[in-house]
Amino acid sequence: MTESGNCGIIQGMVIQVNPDLDRKLYGEIRDGLQMALTDAVNVQEILARRRQERLIERYNDLALWERDFFEVVDIPVDWGNIKPVLRWCETDRDRRIWDYVRNIVSSMPENSVIGRQMRYFFFDDNSGRLLGIVCLASALTLIAPRHQRLRWNTKTRFKNLNKILNIAVCVPIQPFGILCGGKLLFVSSLSNEIRWAYKEKYGDDLLAIETTSLYGKSSQYNRVSEFEYLGLTKGDGNIHISPKLWNKIQQYLFLHPEHDTAGKSSVKLRRINDVARAVGLSGTKSTHGQQRGYYWGITATNSEAILTDKTTDSPNFYDRPLADLIDFWYKRWYLMRLPKKQDEIENFDVNQYRLDNNVPREAWHPKQGYLF
Repeated sequence: MTESGNCGIIQGMVIQVNPDLDRKLYGEIRDGLQMALTDAVNVQEILARRRQERLIERYNDLALWERDFFEVVDIPVDWGNIKPVLRWCETDRDRRIWDYVRNIVSSMPENSVIGRQMRYFFFDDNSGRLLGIVCLASALTLIAPRHQRLRWNTKTRFKNLNKILNIAVCVPIQPFGILCGGKLLFVSSLSNEIRWAYKEKYGDDLLAIETTSLYGKSSQYNRVSEFEYLGLTKGDGNIHISPKLWNKIQQYLFLHPEHDTAGKSSVKLRRINDVARAVGLSGTKSTHGQQRGYYWGITATNSEAILTDKTTDSPNFYDRPLADLIDFWYKRWYLMRLPKKQDEIENFDVNQYRLDNNVPREAWHPKQGYLF
């Protein structure tokens, strides 16, 4: 046991070190991890619950940002004559709109993104209407389909991981989504403009883009020729670990740093497993079982040779101007979809994106309002 009388701060909470807290955390974490593994069989329900928790947590901020969002969404659009353009997320107002979309429009709960990030929007240049958002982030550290493709050893992986970006967010705003807008957001990540911006911002060549879909193959990502579907992930992750349980795990590691083999800067999954073993649970507890579809796209003909250290040649990049990708997408996907979706476009109600239409009713108290 750690001696009493010491204290520390975790996420704004003062943690008083004493044997009673130690024993309490031990039991709560053990029970919580066992319950989380039981719940993990239905990942879709977990995601919905996490999203609701996040909306309640961020309600006050989102309420302030709602007006900014509707100023760029509640706009008449001639859907037969749109002109998609990319704009970077740069100003404070951009970030407010971005966060609103990420929390309200996306069905995925918001997660913090650690490491490198590049955020951008697509707007209709004719009307000024927001069409969707994309976030490119640092590549996933461990991913089975990529490992099977590249056969990296540890040294090569950490040397070349910064030459890959993961599409962490790819969210079209309806009715752009039902018009195959997600495919444009997806393929835009392989454009010359993104590659140049990455080089300018971080100094590395961008050689590949990866992403995962929630439930196997994705209709949004399928049949985009620049990407290859490499199969399913193993189902590792931490979505079944609630924020409350994760906070307890962090407290336990503060009391028992000797159990923290990963270290604060390393992967969350390893730290979960460290604590699971410390409280007497065997096996891996950072697996929710939801296998995701994995998609892989390269920016150069010799991307994989460079990433696996088989060549020291400079990248032979594909020439993919964003304007060409947009033009191809418009003719191949958008125009094909447009006449089939006229009824859905006409009946689309932008008010579905109102904050109060997304916050769960059980969070409402008739006298006190939202319980936050």
